Amino acid sequence: MNIKKMPNGRYRVQVYDEHGVRHRKTFDKKADAEAFAVKITTAKYERQKIKNNLSKSRSTFEQAVTDYWSNRSQLRPKTNAKYKCELAFIDEFRKQQNIRYVDEFTRGHADKFKQVLLANNASPKTINSYLTRLKGLFTEQVNRDNIDKNPVSHIKSVPLKRKSLFEREQDYYTEEEIKAFFSQEMEDVYRNAFLGLYLTGLRFEELANLTWQRIDQVNNLIKVRSAGAFVTKTPSAERDIPLAQTLRKILDQQVRTSETDYLFPSLSGGKLSERTMLTICKEIGKSAGIQKNLTLHKFRHTFTSLLSQYGISYEVREYLLGHKPSGSLTSHYTKQNPSKFHFVIKILEGILSDNTENNKTGGLAQAGPSER
Repeated sequence: MNIKKMPNGRYRVQVYDEHGVRHRKTFDKKADAEAFAVKITTAKYERQKIKNNLSKSRSTFEQAVTDYWSNRSQLRPKTNAKYKCELAFIDEFRKQQNIRYVDEFTRGHADKFKQVLLANNASPKTINSYLTRLKGLFTEQVNRDNIDKNPVSHIKSVPLKRKSLFEREQDYYTEEEIKAFFSQEMEDVYRNAFLGLYLTGLRFEELANLTWQRIDQVNNLIKVRSAGAFVTKTPSAERDIPLAQTLRKILDQQVRTSETDYLFPSLSGGKLSERTMLTICKEIGKSAGIQKNLTLHKFRHTFTSLLSQYGISYEVREYLLGHKPSGSLTSHYTKQNPSKFHFVIKILEGILSDNTENNKTGGLAQAGPSER
């Protein structure tokens, strides 16, 4: 590099980068000229070290995001959209901090990122989700040996607000509300689908994508699996669920009449629409006099809440819901046998015993497993 003092008192620096390109610039202060020259020269030497296998290449944030997605190619559409939104927010933050490489992100940046989230008045659940995404991004880089330590590992999650008893009751349907809901008149196809949600605890996408091939008639089990275009939310979401006798009777009644692969089809025999089901759910709930906000996912909350009230252990409910085990050594070595859990589902059927006997249950669809 060459730094020369000009007649006007300014300093001109001339330096060549790693590609042999000449850079010439003028500064008011000699220190600024030297800093510019050192920056170009250092980059050149780093490039040479990488070329001679004396140093590893630095990972950019763009590459880090690519690395992160490479292990998550099977995400469900909703999860995919959520991750993209969170990663876009992270990328915007690092641009504002003038960060290009992942090794430039410090613990101080992590603290500032959390403060930005808190300043936006986001909910604790939302903040924790963004922090989880940031931690995951850097964990991937540590695993790939691109950085030595995760700069976000010291960040703690935001404590979730403890809900009042009234707020917790809003998260699920009570026994009385369930009885009132299923006492209403509705199309058999929709009744069957709502019964499916209530008696299995399945997520809506899991229920809507169930096919006849997923029924184990010998052991009376529903086998939730990733298949075709459907992917479970997480690997632990693949599980076997006891098939309620109420649902089994419907299957047996319609075993030779169905013309669709779906266990819970739409009126036309196609795949159930979540939007349509939600609209119908709200209409039926209103007719039943249910005052709380009606959602399809609330049947899943009802499944675990009512079972909890009847003394079913957290570990059993955790398995049936397809949640990831807590991570303790005990949970790691505890293996559940779903064929032993039929008594659990009978608890929920007992709540509906009067309703299911006095109302039409119709057919589960128009297809039977014996024809598949």
